[in-house]
Amino acid sequence: MKIKGLRIKRFKCSGSAWQCFKKYWKRIILGLVIFSGIGTAIGVYLYLNSESYYRSELSFTELYEKAKSGNAKAQYILSRKYGYGDNKDEYKEMYWLESAANNGYAEAAENLGYHYYRKDKEKSLLWYEKAYAQGADVALWLARLYADKGEYQQAIKFYKKTDSYYSYPELAELYDEKLQDGVEAEKWYLKQIDETDDSFNKSRLIFELIERYQYDYYNMPDRKSNVKNNLQKIRQLYHQLGGLLDQDMNFNVEQYLAETYLTGKEQYSKDYIHVVVEKNVAKGIKILERLAAYKGESAYILGEIYETGEFRYENLDMKIDLEKAKYYYKVACDRYYDCTAYQRLNSNGTNTTN
Repeated sequence: MKIKGLRIKRFKCSGSAWQCFKKYWKRIILGLVIFSGIGTAIGVYLYLNSESYYRSELSFTELYEKAKSGNAKAQYILSRKYGYGDNKDEYKEMYWLESAANNGYAEAAENLGYHYYRKDKEKSLLWYEKAYAQGADVALWLARLYADKGEYQQAIKFYKKTDSYYSYPELAELYDEKLQDGVEAEKWYLKQIDETDDSFNKSRLIFELIERYQYDYYNMPDRKSNVKNNLQKIRQLYHQLGGLLDQDMNFNVEQYLAETYLTGKEQYSKDYIHVVVEKNVAKGIKILERLAAYKGESAYILGEIYETGEFRYENLDMKIDLEKAKYYYKVACDRYYDCTAYQRLNSNGTNTTN
C-alpha cells in the first residue's frame, strides 16, 4: 500500500501475540512514540491557547502586548484582571471587554450582556444578540429581554431554543399571563413537572398548578383553556401527589381532600393550598376511615360526624351512630389527639339514634 510515495508494509503474523511482538517490536515502539509525540504536541498547543495559560503563565506586560496586537482571548483576560485587585479600573475593564467581544470572543459579549441587564436593557439585548451569533448559550437571556420588551413571539422563539428546565415556567407564565393562552401554558407547566426529579419540588409545582386551575375555574371562564375539565385535572394532580409526599404530608393532603368532599367547598391547608371538588359525602367518609388508622385528627372528625350527623355545622343527611362515634373518639384518644369526647360518651353510655 502506498500513500504519496510512502510504502507502508502490512503486518503479517500468524503466531502468538508474544511471537508477533518479538517480530515487530521495533515498529510497535516507533508507532507508540510517534502517536505519543503527536498527542503531546496537540496537548501543548491546546494549553498554550487556553485561558489557563493566559491567566497563569503570561505576565501582565505579555498579556497587555498580546491584547494590543488584537488577540481576543488576551483582551478578555486582561479585562478580567482590570476588574479586581490592585489593577482594578472599570474604564479599562469595559474597554478590553468590548474589544474582545467585537473581536468575536463570545464569552466577552455574554459578560457585557449580563453587565447591562439591570442597567440598560437595550444594550444588554445588543450584546446578548452578538454573543448568541458567536455561539454562546444565551437564548434564555434573550427570551427574557424580548418578553420585557413585549415582543412575545420573539421571546417564545428563544425560550423554545433553550430547551432548558428553567425556561419552562417562564414560558408557561408568558402564555398564561401575557397571552391568556391556558392550553399552551398547561403544556409547559406539565413539562416542568415531568422533568423535575426531586419529590419536594415536584409536589410544590403540582400545588402551584392546582392553584392556577382553580383561578381559571373561578375567575376566567372565557379564557383559552379547557376550564370545564379543571376539576378533573385537580383530582388527578392530587392523586399524583400521593406518591410524592412524605407520609405525614400525604395524610394531610388526603384529609383536606376528604373534608372538601364532605362540603363541596374550598378547604385551606396550613400552606394556603386549596382544592375544589364536587360534594360527595360517601367519598369523604371513606377517605377519613382509611386515615383514621394513622391520623388522630381524622378519627376525631369521624367521631363528630357520627355523633352529630354534621361536619362544620353543615348537615350531611346521614344516620347518627353513637357507637361508631365512640369508637372513632377512642381511636383519636389512642393516637394522643383528644380524649375528652371519648370520656364524655363513655361516661354517659351510648345509644344509637336517628
